[in-house]
Amino acid sequence: MDIAQEVSQRSGLPPDQARVATQAVLGVLNEKLPEPAKSMVAQLASGGGDPGSQAQGFAGQAGQDINQATQKQQGGIVDSARNVIGGGQGQKQ
Repeated sequence: MDIAQEVSQRSGLPPDQARVATQAVLGVLNEKLPEPAKSMVAQLASGGGDPGSQAQGFAGQAGQDINQATQKQQGGIVDSARNVIGGGQGQKQ
């Protein structure tokens, strides 16, 4: 069953109205979501994929992205502190 049919059944909207509403929501999501989520939505909208496994994959990728950003930020703070106290990179304190 595609998403528009499910919207029609759950909301009681006629199928043509449910399809228009579904397309509108998918359009908004496509504009607002970051790239990994856009791909998931597109795959689900086309009737493919398992939402549970896709959500786990997205959550794992988000965790990796946050981890990398945190490490970069911490490195920047440490480098800034070294520069302030006179110990540039590569020098032992």
